Amino acid sequence: MLFDIEKDTGDRIVGYLVPDSFSNTSAVLVTSNGRELAVLPTDQARPALVAAGRHDSGLCGFTIDSKVVPNLADCQELELRDKASGFTFYRRRAEALTVPFKLFRLEPRHVRPFDWDKDLGAHFQVSFPNADRMGRETMSQTLLLRARSSYISARLLFREFIYSIDDSFKKVCVIQDPYVELAEVLLELQIGKSMPTDSLDMRDQLSFAACAEHFAEYDISDASDLRRSLARMPTEVETSLACPLARSLAAKSAEEHLSAGLVATSVESLASFDVIGIRERPDTYLQSLLELLSKVKELAPIEPASAAALALADLLRQQSEAATLVDLDLDVYHIVAAALDTNFPGPPGR
Repeated sequence: MLFDIEKDTGDRIVGYLVPDSFSNTSAVLVTSNGRELAVLPTDQARPALVAAGRHDSGLCGFTIDSKVVPNLADCQELELRDKASGFTFYRRRAEALTVPFKLFRLEPRHVRPFDWDKDLGAHFQVSFPNADRMGRETMSQTLLLRARSSYISARLLFREFIYSIDDSFKKVCVIQDPYVELAEVLLELQIGKSMPTDSLDMRDQLSFAACAEHFAEYDISDASDLRRSLARMPTEVETSLACPLARSLAAKSAEEHLSAGLVATSVESLASFDVIGIRERPDTYLQSLLELLSKVKELAPIEPASAAALALADLLRQQSEAATLVDLDLDVYHIVAAALDTNFPGPPGR
């Protein structure tokens, strides 16, 4: 899906919405404070979309004016959605209520904190949480929007998109103990949820299906069974689980071989972020983020890991096979933790 708002002059909104289907057209649902105001087809030609091979007819444009929405200029709260999917691609909000910049949050976790995204996104004009789950094309479009106030979170290869996530963005990344990350993934796989398939490409979908199938045969809460499950991992399972943090921060492609050099590149990537924190230590990121957002006076921290995840993480620390799955991530984590300790020493005896 491609989309953009070319202008919003108050009494007139002009944009385009390209559906995933090459030949279908879309319909735009206009709402205000949850109330439906209008539904209009995208019936205006955009020849550039045809020339670029993005759409068959190019009938993807639309114009909203007072004929479509009476008193449009007076509507300070407005949402535009793709009627078929419900996807919100534009919001008009009063400037006084929104943070006046673009914020990108790199999500290093597989198991994601939706509520935190929702709380953050509420303070921006447009919000695209978990943008990578919308597909690569739609995610790329969110990064290129000309919106004055936008929030985007995504789990992606940062180096692959580094030119799109440019200096026009403020950037945030909160990492966590790599053993806890691995524990959360294993628990998610074993209880049968697997990873959300719309957040993975086809190869990763197959890999995580293999992960789920492999670990389903073991009781990972038992130290001996956990050891056997790790020792008998097929290569594709090991590859899927290995060092997701370093891969996300430093790899330029999904095929890139994991090597020690990714640690330095990961730290270099993080150096470009405005706020870096550790999940289990809200003091490392919460106040800094509030200061960055300025208009936001209160924000809850990311929820802590579950007792089950913490218990499994403790078991994983005792397994040499698990250490090989998180070795690069542990190096990155300890470098970040040591740097943050300089500014956020934490309570005595921590």
